[in-house]
Parts: sequence; C-alpha cells; structure tokens
Amino acid sequence: MEKCIIAAVSSNWALGRNGKTIWNIPADRKMFATLTKGHPVIMGYNTFLSIGKPLPERTNIILYEDPFKLNIEGVCVTDSLEKAYRIAAMEDSDRCFVIGGGKTFAQAVGQADRIYMTHVDGVVTDADSFFPRIRFWKWKKVSESPLNKENEHLYRFVEYERRGNPFTK
Repeated sequence: MEKCIIAAVSSNWALGRNGKTIWNIPADRKMFATLTKGHPVIMGYNTFLSIGKPLPERTNIILYEDPFKLNIEGVCVTDSLEKAYRIAAMEDSDRCFVIGGGKTFAQAVGQADRIYMTHVDGVVTDADSFFPRIRFWKWKKVSESPLNKENEHLYRFVEYERRGNPFTK
C-alpha cells in the first residue's frame, strides 16, 4: 500500500491557525476529495475536530494518545502512526492518505511514498501549525499545475514522489 500525504502549505510551510485551515480555495478542497475518496485517511485528533465529522466514502483513522478514551461512531482510533498504517492496509485500497495536522505530518513524512501538495503563495505570520520541512533531494517532482488564483490566493498543485519509490511503475 502506498503511503501518501496531502496538504496545503504557504511559502513558510504554514498549515493552519487555531485549529482551522488558513485558505478558502474550493479547487484545493475538490482536489482533496477527488484524491482521497475511496481510500483510508489518517489524521490527528485536532484535525478531526476541525473537520467535525468523519469524511464520507473513506475509512477515517484518528491518532489519539489514549484510544480507549475516545469513542466516535464511524471512525477507527489508534495511538500510533504504525498502527494506523496497519488498519489502513486492511482496507481494499492501494493507497492511504495522511491528511494532518502538523504533528502527524512530522511523523509521516519520513515514511511517505508520495506527497500531494498545494503550494499557496505568501507567508503566513500568525500560523500555529506547520508542515515539516522536507529534503527536496529525496523527492522527485512528478507533476505541477500552472499557477492559479482563487479567492485572492495564488496556488499550484504539485505531486512529489520519493526517489526510489517501490510503487513507481
């Protein structure tokens, strides 16, 4: 199973502020839904709270330090990324997606095979959640969209593949 990350980041790697995403970019949300639908998604508890409900047509796996204290209908809860990947592997899917937040991305980036990233132009000075800096020499850019503008935000979609990714055909 291919381990993927999907995120939208600013030029200074900002992800969010006060438990919410920073941008309102409908094309990014559409891309997220298109890519993740039908695949397991793994997220931290705060990311789940910001979404507010399980994402439909996906197995939702939440990381939480004490999974026995958290009982949410329609989701799987576990206490480690490794266990989350094992749960995801039991699904009938060729890939899973880590969807946030910053701490979960920090754990996942070293194990990921592919990153789908929306690069949003600009620096966000009041963010409190950040994507970990990645070593670009370990990643190959597979595709990149032209620069787009929506709701005053300039952005582009970029897909990265880990060099030596065993899932590459």
